[in-house]
Amino acid sequence: MFAHPSSLATGSVDVNDDYNNTGGTRLATQPESSCCPAPAKLPFILSVSEHYHIFVGDLSPEIETQTLREAFAPFGEISDCRVVRDPQTFKSKGYGFVSFVKKAEAEIAIGTMNGQWLGSRSIRTNWATRKPPAPKSEGESRTIEPQSFLFKSM
Repeated sequence: MFAHPSSLATGSVDVNDDYNNTGGTRLATQPESSCCPAPAKLPFILSVSEHYHIFVGDLSPEIETQTLREAFAPFGEISDCRVVRDPQTFKSKGYGFVSFVKKAEAEIAIGTMNGQWLGSRSIRTNWATRKPPAPKSEGESRTIEPQSFLFKSM
C-alpha cells in the first residue's frame, strides 16, 4: 500500500488511492498509529462461492449466456451466469449455471423456472451440486484437486 502525497499532511493512508486516483469518493481511510498503519476496513464482499448456485439443464443449443441471464434476472440479483460450452467446438453442452446473492431469490427462481420454455426446449432447474472427484485408476499417480462447483466464476 502506498500513501498518496495528500495523505501525508492529514496523517491518513487511503487504501483505495491505487484504484481511485481520479478524485472519486474514498472508501476506506485509516489514521496511522505511532508504529504502523492500522489495518484497512474494506467493504464486506461475499465470495461468489458463498452465493446460491442453480443448475439449469436441457438448454437448447441457441441459448447464450446473456439469454439465460435475462430469463433469470426478474428473480433478483445475479452474481454470475454461464452456459457451459465444449472447449474445442464452443458448442453448448446443453446446461448452465446461474448464481444468486440471496437464497430466497434462488429458491423462487428454481420453483418458477423449472419446466418453463426457454428457446425451443423446456428447461430443468435445481440446486447445483459439487462435482465428484474423478476416480483414480490403479497404477495412476496424481494429486486430487479439491472439489469445486462445475460452475466457475468469470
